[in-house]
Amino acid sequence: RASYDWENIIPVNKSPHLMNKLGYVGALFPESTLLLIVRDVYSHSASMKYHFEKLHKADGRTYFMEDSPEACYSQTYGELPEGKPSFPGNFSIIPELWIRMNTLAFKELNEATFKQKIVVSYEDLVTNQKGTLTAVFEALKLMQSHATASREIAVKATVLVNTTTEGNPLEKWKHQLSSEEVAIIDGALSKHAEDYAYITTSLEQMKIRPE
Repeated sequence: RASYDWENIIPVNKSPHLMNKLGYVGALFPESTLLLIVRDVYSHSASMKYHFEKLHKADGRTYFMEDSPEACYSQTYGELPEGKPSFPGNFSIIPELWIRMNTLAFKELNEATFKQKIVVSYEDLVTNQKGTLTAVFEALKLMQSHATASREIAVKATVLVNTTTEGNPLEKWKHQLSSEEVAIIDGALSKHAEDYAYITTSLEQMKIRPE
């Protein structure tokens, strides 16, 4: 929650696990607003690597990649399905699934029946938080009574609670990823060059911009 107004509650669901279901979610909630935030593949891969390693150490869970081009991650706490690439172990599934999920999200976004669709670049959010959040709040047409709260949120310093280390979130992947892992990401982008171009072009064309 950002601010309480019990007389005007709007339910919000924040879940990256909906990226491969946008058409379905839009059909269920056609009067809703979709906000899609896209982060660059290198920073995303470093973050997911840390996240998955932490969970594996905590409770033994392992994430694996399904064959279906519409499937997100699956997980197991026991024996892996035979022939499924998994992490920890196979780092390549992280950039592969970034490409798969973002490609699918943008393709479904065009036809999804949300009342409003807002696309945000994570990099814009980090480098221009005030301008980007202000543009988002304006697009949402918030109630005038919430104008003061929204301005305060837009300029407030963000406390990062689910991060790996201190440092610039746009640059720290350079020392979090090994040269081999960077090469794996590069290889995935070359392998799926058409999809990667589609993602980057779609993001550039659709992302919200401060006025």
